[in-house]
Amino acid sequence: MVYCRECGELNRDGANYCFKCGSPLRGSEGEDTRPQPARMKAGPRTITLTATDDTENLDRLTPEILRMDTDTLMKCNDEIKELVKKRRIRRGDFEGSMEELMAEIRSRLEALSGELRALSPQLLRVTVEIDRSKPDVKITTSLDKDRMEGYLEKIKSRQLSDQSLTTPSWRDLCPVCREAPLTPFPKRRVPGRSKRNMRCSNCGAVFMYKGNGYLLSRVSDRNTRAWRLYGGKTLTEQEWTRIANGGVSNELQREIQRKRDIEERRRDIEGWLKSAAEGNVTFREPQTPIILRKNERAVLVLHNIDLYEPRAVRRTAGGYGGPTIRVSKNLSFRMGALNAISESRDELRRIDTGTLTLTTRRMIFTGTKRTTNIDLRKVLAIQPYTNGIAVQRENKKRTEHFLNTEKTLLNITHSGRTHTVPADGAVMKAVIEGLIRKL
Repeated sequence: MVYCRECGELNRDGANYCFKCGSPLRGSEGEDTRPQPARMKAGPRTITLTATDDTENLDRLTPEILRMDTDTLMKCNDEIKELVKKRRIRRGDFEGSMEELMAEIRSRLEALSGELRALSPQLLRVTVEIDRSKPDVKITTSLDKDRMEGYLEKIKSRQLSDQSLTTPSWRDLCPVCREAPLTPFPKRRVPGRSKRNMRCSNCGAVFMYKGNGYLLSRVSDRNTRAWRLYGGKTLTEQEWTRIANGGVSNELQREIQRKRDIEERRRDIEGWLKSAAEGNVTFREPQTPIILRKNERAVLVLHNIDLYEPRAVRRTAGGYGGPTIRVSKNLSFRMGALNAISESRDELRRIDTGTLTLTTRRMIFTGTKRTTNIDLRKVLAIQPYTNGIAVQRENKKRTEHFLNTEKTLLNITHSGRTHTVPADGAVMKAVIEGLIRKL
C-alpha cells in the first residue's frame, strides 16, 4: 500500500496516481516509493477513509444476513467512535498523533473484510476534517446510502420473484378467508357484466374488476380484518396475492414504513441528546462576530433570538360602594367609600433581539440594546421550552429567557443516520450541559 504525500490517502500497490486528489504516487527512477506517512498541509482539509477491499457476495444476501452485516457495521462504527474518544491528540506533535489515529481507523476498517458476510466493507466511510493551523480535527462516520438502497432493492426483487414461484395466487386462495379459491362470475355472458369478476363460495367475498385492479365490494361478515382494512378499496392482483399469503397492501406497507421511520427518528434524536448532554458531540465551528478568548471555540450561532426577562407590573382594581339618599327631585347623595386594591406581579417582557453565540466557555447575547455574557461555569439551571430556554445563573436575580431558538435548524448524526432538527429547548439544554461537563 502507498500513502499519498499530498492528501494522506491510502492507495493500492501499483497505483501511479492518488484516486482521491490525483497527485503522482511514483517518482523518478531510484526514488524511494515505499509507504510513507502523509505530510499534512496547513489549513483545513478533508480525508475520507474506507476499506481497500470492495468485495461483496450478493448470492448470500438475505434479509437475515443483511441485518447481521448491518449490526457488524454499526459495531465497527461504535468502536471507531470509542477509539477517537480515547485517542489523545498531542498538541506538540499534531501530525504524528493524526497519523497514528488514521492508522488505527484504517486497521479497523480493513478488519471488516473478514467480518461481513455479503456486504462490501466500503459501505462504512470515515471522514477526517483536519485544520492544522488551530490545530483541530473532526471525525464523522457514515454509510453509503445509495449502496444500501441497492441491497434493499436486490432483496425486494428477489423476494417478489420467489413469491411468484412458491406462493399461491389470490385466485387460488381467497384474500379474505384464506380457505377457498375464487371463481369467476357470471358463468354466462351478461351485457354490461364482465367475466373478470371473482367471488369466494366460502366467505361470500366479491371482487369486481375495476381499471387495472379488483375492488373488494362485498363480504358475508364485515367484522373480518380483510374487510376492515380493504373493504371498498381497489388493489392490484399483486397486492391481493400478497394479502392472501399474509402480507399487506402497498398503502399499508408505506404507512408501516412511515411509522418505523418516525420511531427510528425519535430513537436517534433521543440517543443524540444523551450523547450531547455527556459532551460526546462535536460541531463544525461556525463563523461568529464574537472575539474568542484563548482556547475558546464557537459551537453554535443563532440569529434573531429574543431576550425576555421578568418585570414587575403593578395593577390597581377597586370601586365605590354604599347607599344612595335622595333629598329632592334633582338632588341625591351617595354614602360610602372608595375601596382600591393594588398588587404587583411579574410579567415577561421582551428586552432585545439579537444573536446568541454559544462557545465552549460562554453564552453571549449581542443585541441592539443589550449585551449579555454568561460564563457556563456560573449556570445554575436550564429550563427547556419548545421555542427556547430559560437560564438561571449566579449573581443574577432575574431568569433570562432566550426564545426563537427553534427557528435555527441543525443536522445531527446518530448511528450513521442524519436528521434535521430544530434547535429547541431540549437540544439547547443538552448541548450546554455537554459543554459544561467538558469544562
